[in-house]
Amino acid sequence: MNMKIIVGLILCLLAPVAAHSNSKDLLILLDSLCIGTGANINTIEKMVLAQGGKVLPKSFVDADPVGAKMGGKAFSIKMNGEKYFLMAVERGGCSILSQTTSTKEFESALTKTYQLVKIGVDSSGPQVVTNWEMIGPSRTRTGVLTLNIVKPGFGADGALSVGFVPPSALK
Repeated sequence: MNMKIIVGLILCLLAPVAAHSNSKDLLILLDSLCIGTGANINTIEKMVLAQGGKVLPKSFVDADPVGAKMGGKAFSIKMNGEKYFLMAVERGGCSILSQTTSTKEFESALTKTYQLVKIGVDSSGPQVVTNWEMIGPSRTRTGVLTLNIVKPGFGADGALSVGFVPPSALK
């Protein structure tokens, strides 16, 4: 199915959920590129490139401790004039970084869109990390979502990243 059709359908479904365009756009990217693909790196790459996104140099992957350890690819993609950075690892994890999305609006949209059970919150470092278990039909575990919000004063004020790890990669 054409990526534009998929994104359009998701946009229609999510329109009442997220009022802020950046929040809505980030949610669409998360759902279509990370969750919808099961965080499959090859599918993610095809979809990003089909939308005019770009593969970033390996140094972007290596700059992240998880990426350096697990390998993978980094991408940039634009949506409605905003640039997002995405990283996927071979084992099956996917995250998207936004420097312009409203953290409160995005977290609200995220928790309204998916059935989530909070696993925990860690605010001991330069960011607040919240983890949720995603619950699907029949109460099945469908993965883990992680939201990292940078605390003010650490040089990346307002930045956030959201990640998805499918059940297959949690073993």
